[in-house]
Amino acid sequence: MIKVGIDPGHGGSDSGAVGVRGYREKDIVLSIAKEVESHLKQNSIKTVMTRTEDKYVSLNERTRILNDSKVDICLSIHANASTNRDADYISTFIYTARGEAESLAYLIQKEMVNELGWQDGGVRIKNLHILRETNMPAILLECGFITNLKQERKLIQQDTKKNLAKAMVAGILSHYNLAQNTKPQNSDLPSNNKDEINQKIKEFENNLLNKKRETAEKNETIKRILNLAEKSLQ
Repeated sequence: MIKVGIDPGHGGSDSGAVGVRGYREKDIVLSIAKEVESHLKQNSIKTVMTRTEDKYVSLNERTRILNDSKVDICLSIHANASTNRDADYISTFIYTARGEAESLAYLIQKEMVNELGWQDGGVRIKNLHILRETNMPAILLECGFITNLKQERKLIQQDTKKNLAKAMVAGILSHYNLAQNTKPQNSDLPSNNKDEINQKIKEFENNLLNKKRETAEKNETIKRILNLAEKSLQ
C-alpha cells in the first residue's frame, strides 16, 4: 500500500511567514495538510504527518520521522512570502531534476494552478533540507503568497484549502495511475439495500415514539406540580 508523508511547514515558536493581515503560515499549511490527509485516506492511501498540531518540529526531526516511517513520497506544504506584495504565483521545489520527485512535482503543480487559476511559478530546483535529507522522492509546495493581500484572503478560506488539498491528491493519484474515490467517507446517504432502509425507518419511528413518551411524561409532571400549587393556595 502507498504511504505518503505530509510535512506542514513551521509550527509552534516558528510561525513561518506572516501575511499582510497577520495570518500565519504555520496555521494555514497545517489546515491544508489535514485536508490532504483526509482526502488520501478516502482513497485508501496511508499517511504520516510530521506534525498534527501547532508545535515546533526541527528539520532534523521531520526528516527522521519521514525516513523512519519509510514513506513512498513526501509533500512539504508551505505558503510563500516576498517583499514584492504583488507576487502571486504557485511554485513547487525539488532537489534534483530527472527523477520521480520531478514528475510528481509537475503533476501536482499543474493540478494546483488549474484548480485555483493562480499564476504558474513552475517547478524549481533548490537545495532545501527537507528535499535533500529525505530518502524518498520529496517535493516542497509553495501554495501562493501569504504576503499578497488577495492571496492571503483566499488562503484563509476553507474552500481554498480544500481545493489545494484536492489538487495535491489528484496529482498523487495521477502519479500512481489511480482512480479517484469521490464517495465521501462515513456517508449518511441511504443504502440501496431494502432491509437496511427498513431498519433505518424502524429506528426513526422508535426514536420518534420515545420522544413522544418523554414529552407526555413531562406534561403529566407539570400538571401535577400545577395542581399541588393550586391546592396550596386554596
